Amino acid sequence: MSKYNGTYVAAKNPDLSLDGALVSTNDPFSWKISKDGSGYKLVLTPPNSDLGLSLGNAAILSEGQGTRLYILENTPENQAAIKNGKLDPSSPTTMSSTSKRFDVGANINVIINDLSGSANALKDLQNFITSDSVKNLVIYVGNHQAMDSSIPGPSSTIGPSPSPPYSSNLGASLTRQECTGFPTGYFRIRAAGTQHYWSVHYGETSHDGNAICLWHLGNDNVTQLFFVNSKGELCTSGAHIDVMSHTLILAHNRPPTFPSPNPWSHPAPTFSYSKETKIMTAKFYADPLISDQWPRPEKEWKDKEFVITARAPTQVKIHLFNEISRWAPNSRLIRWTCRAGDVWPANEWNNLGVVEKADIMKLNDTERMKWEIEQV
Repeated sequence: MSKYNGTYVAAKNPDLSLDGALVSTNDPFSWKISKDGSGYKLVLTPPNSDLGLSLGNAAILSEGQGTRLYILENTPENQAAIKNGKLDPSSPTTMSSTSKRFDVGANINVIINDLSGSANALKDLQNFITSDSVKNLVIYVGNHQAMDSSIPGPSSTIGPSPSPPYSSNLGASLTRQECTGFPTGYFRIRAAGTQHYWSVHYGETSHDGNAICLWHLGNDNVTQLFFVNSKGELCTSGAHIDVMSHTLILAHNRPPTFPSPNPWSHPAPTFSYSKETKIMTAKFYADPLISDQWPRPEKEWKDKEFVITARAPTQVKIHLFNEISRWAPNSRLIRWTCRAGDVWPANEWNNLGVVEKADIMKLNDTERMKWEIEQV
């Protein structure tokens, strides 16, 4: 069953001998786990149990040729082995004790994590399996564990969810770094050579998603004060600073969703300020660009240098909640900013944005990425 729209993966044609295609449907559709050597297969319930789920360039039903799935423990050793392509699922040391975890003949729900934004569950599954990005296809047996504070390493592991609490051993490559270069206590951030300060848009701090922009200094304006909290996150007004596409936004403490990272649930970016160059950079732990095709390949964002700049040479906007709602928990409980949809045109005086440093270096005006820190 899709986590996001509640539809089920089902056979398209009731007469399965005519058509092996799959569709999404509102009617519950049962599958069965069938033992297959050292792994398992997803097959239809009798009398069609000879038809199994095959995953390749397309997701279809095939007779006796379903894709073999392996149930693995979510351990750092298995994550590293999968990442390096050296995992031997037949090894008894890497297999979980499935006899205590589920009944091989039990019906299960297939949860498709919708990363493409499409409403078509089958198309999402096809794109997900064939993409070259990090994959997390999770088949939960029993009650669905919707929340997870951990960040699993890159894998395409298929298996039952671990029982809470989840492991926090995430590997050094995904360990978030603390913000550096900022003073202790409260401070303001001013665009060098101007009197324009980082400010919460319209002073609205109680809801998620509102933007940080540039504005004139106000009298005792607490929404222009920033600090680094005990977690090493850059914060203001009870929220840490996150990035959506090119926009600095407010993000309050929120329940995480799994698999993580995703646009709703990910470690906060690391901001670093250099007193010598007066440049502030941002390091990301998930693709910051919000799009229907999220995430992009890591080569397009992970190792690139991003800077915070005044008068950003690109449009900056406050995203609508429905642009990330498929990654969020119950949307009825989310308090999203009423300023959603507000836009700052490229090069506008109060436009504050996050862009690749290489794009700024192409401009004649590189002073726009310099900042002054004023301790209060």
